[in-house]
Amino acid sequence: MLIGFTILMVLLGTSLVLTIYSLYAPFIIQMRDIKGYNIAYYGAYGSMERAMLILRHRDPWFEWSWWWLGDTNVWPRSDHQAGTMSFLSLPGNGTTRSISSRTTQIPRSWDTDINRLFADQSKWWNWLRTNQRIRIPLMIDRTTSPNDFYSSAPSLQKVSPSTLDIWLRLNPTLAARFAWPALNTNDWLYGAFPDDELIGWSVDGFMLDGSNRSYFRIFKYDGMTYFGSAPSMNPQDMAIRESLLNARNPITPTNAWPSLRFRDTFQPLQTTIASERTWHNVASQQADSIRSLMWNQLFADSRFTDISLSLAWIAMPVSQSNDIYPFTEYRVEAWGAQLADLYYTITTQGKVGAYNVVFRYKKPAFDMAIAGDFTVFF
Repeated sequence: MLIGFTILMVLLGTSLVLTIYSLYAPFIIQMRDIKGYNIAYYGAYGSMERAMLILRHRDPWFEWSWWWLGDTNVWPRSDHQAGTMSFLSLPGNGTTRSISSRTTQIPRSWDTDINRLFADQSKWWNWLRTNQRIRIPLMIDRTTSPNDFYSSAPSLQKVSPSTLDIWLRLNPTLAARFAWPALNTNDWLYGAFPDDELIGWSVDGFMLDGSNRSYFRIFKYDGMTYFGSAPSMNPQDMAIRESLLNARNPITPTNAWPSLRFRDTFQPLQTTIASERTWHNVASQQADSIRSLMWNQLFADSRFTDISLSLAWIAMPVSQSNDIYPFTEYRVEAWGAQLADLYYTITTQGKVGAYNVVFRYKKPAFDMAIAGDFTVFF
């Protein structure tokens, strides 16, 4: 009788234990999974914060990558943690961080910042909006020592492309929906001269003269000349006008040459209307030393630093059917050198066991409004 009672109690106890385990085991496993995922998530999030902190002190052309898998000897020193970092320190676990901002073409392959509603045929193109100025620097931050990443003194090196090409065009998705998509070159909305100038461009930098460092800007040539009261096109016009964008739309093998080409000439504007120039329009204290240099000489001359190219809208594109294009498209390609991208591409990772969390963020290198820092020289 006693033996039977003991067996019954053992069976009841075993059944109770199994019941409790079956109820709580999934919860315990789920809590373990939540813990592993959260550690991986915040490992990736913390790496993103560190990358953003570094970019407060670096220039837009800085890039670097870092990994930490089962190791606490990380860079830079302010990221170092003595001892262990719990699950992130276990073999196979950890975090990674990557900052990329160099490219030979803008946008990068099969990338675009155009709204997807208008991007059906706009791979390899970015948009230039009405309130936007883009700046493409021709310098690279080559800071490589982790102990200098939080310093505000960059190690800069100028890049000298053999050719810098810029394509400009209207958005083909919108053009296909407009009754008369070509821009109206006969209107007089922006002055006394038809075929309005749409996009202003300039090249900015600093010139070193001994211990002096002076700012300079090279800008487009004024295209209007007057004979009595009637305006006409100056044969050396350098403006990006409506007719230039019309000539590039649609982009086909017969009209696919760039709108601007900076190389061993004085004339970057690629059009059969403009004549070859022999000097630049320059705003500088050292204008006489700059106006006679061709583009490849300017890029290669060690006296000139912090050179950048800027594009900005200065008029609204209006089609022949009075439809408005809210943006134009552009693409940039450098030959023989890298460029600074318009974005830092930051990729971070947190890994704990089977959980691998990846963050990717594109941080603008410049955030500039046209009204704030763009000047048009006439």
